[in-house]
Amino acid sequence: MHELEFLEKYRDLMEGIASLKFMAGFCYTQLTDIEQETNGLPTYNRKPKLNPQAIAPTRAALFGAAGAPDGALHMFTEKFPESQR
Repeated sequence: MHELEFLEKYRDLMEGIASLKFMAGFCYTQLTDIEQETNGLPTYNRKPKLNPQAIAPTRAALFGAAGAPDGALHMFTEKFPESQR
C-alpha cells in the first residue's frame, strides 16, 4: 500500500473514532502487520509504513495536541530523541 493511501485510511479511521462522542479512549490493537493481515502501523518486519510524524497532525487535529510523548513517535525506528539515548 502506498504511503499516501495508508495515511488516508488511517485518517478515515481516526475521524470515525473521533466522531463517537461517547468514547473516552481507544486502543489500536493490531499495532504491527502479521502474516495474514496488513493493517498495522509498521510492517511485519517492524519498518514504519510512513513517517511517524505524518500521523501527528491528524492525531492533534482530532484529539488535541496532548497525547503520546515525543519518544512514542520514534518507537518503530532506531532513532530516539537525545533524552532517551
